[in-house]
Amino acid sequence: MQYKFECVSGCSNCCQVNDGFVFLSEDEAEKIAKYLETGIAELYKWFIKQIDNRLCLVDGESEHCIFIEDNRCLIYPVRPQQCRDYPFWPEIISSPERWDREKIICPGIGAGKEYRKEDINNTITK
Repeated sequence: MQYKFECVSGCSNCCQVNDGFVFLSEDEAEKIAKYLETGIAELYKWFIKQIDNRLCLVDGESEHCIFIEDNRCLIYPVRPQQCRDYPFWPEIISSPERWDREKIICPGIGAGKEYRKEDINNTITK
């Protein structure tokens, strides 16, 4: 199966899903701190929590990603790998039906470049 996707400018639907978690690595946290020109301790104090021994961004207003403002990602160039991989998460590409259901959230699904599942599996972080 092939999957068509292109991120839609001005859309931040995937960042505004309630009850979601944005996990990140220590390296990603350091890149975010550098990008925001803040110390790593400050980043951990205000923007990061731990869930099951994993680092996670805290929720912002309305339980959305803390780094979304006016439908824009404030850390887009250094966003965590989890964000970079969306919508090609294993649970979303597990079946054509699941991929089609994700269109409700993501208007970029079905538009743009075609991706083969084999290529996706070789490039995303699991």
